[in-house]
Amino acid sequence: MFVRSWMSAPAVVIAPTETVRAADVVMDLHKVRRLLVVENGRLVGIVTRTDLAAAGNREKRVGDVMAQSPYQVAPDETLEGAAKLMFANKISGLPVVEEGHVKGVITESDVFRALVSMMGFGEPGARVSLTVPEGEDVIAVIARKVEGRQLRSLVTWHDGPNNQWQVTIRMRGKEADERKRKASRQRDREVASPE
Repeated sequence: MFVRSWMSAPAVVIAPTETVRAADVVMDLHKVRRLLVVENGRLVGIVTRTDLAAAGNREKRVGDVMAQSPYQVAPDETLEGAAKLMFANKISGLPVVEEGHVKGVITESDVFRALVSMMGFGEPGARVSLTVPEGEDVIAVIARKVEGRQLRSLVTWHDGPNNQWQVTIRMRGKEADERKRKASRQRDREVASPE
């Protein structure tokens, strides 16, 4: 999974010559907590709600209160690489920059959205969690478990302290398909019933 698939684009940007007051208005308008500061098409900083609140004087320039040379990632960076950079530096968002030009922004909310999607939340079917001891063939165990069912999502991670693999699977099978058919029939009856 790559940043380009989960970033918010286009990014909401502001010039360093704009006022703190103007930055507040732009953040409110777009419902964002940070603005990328761009000058002559190039990223020069980032300004957050916290920066604006600490500015005091609402007529100060964004360039005077922004964080200069912010951490950034490329669109082809992995999502986990971006998340690791945010986590290690205690920041909630990163500009996405390619060849010096802003392409978007990736935030912790985007990472959460990706995680929810990977786990198959909201999709029909059963969620199954497995523990596979170290040394066993994880793929063979998964194949046995999902036999005859449609695999929708699969997440694995290594539980080093316990010397095992944790596996979470979202799958569709006969049970999920039957529930879906029953729900559809119920909706059809409700639509057909006179009030």
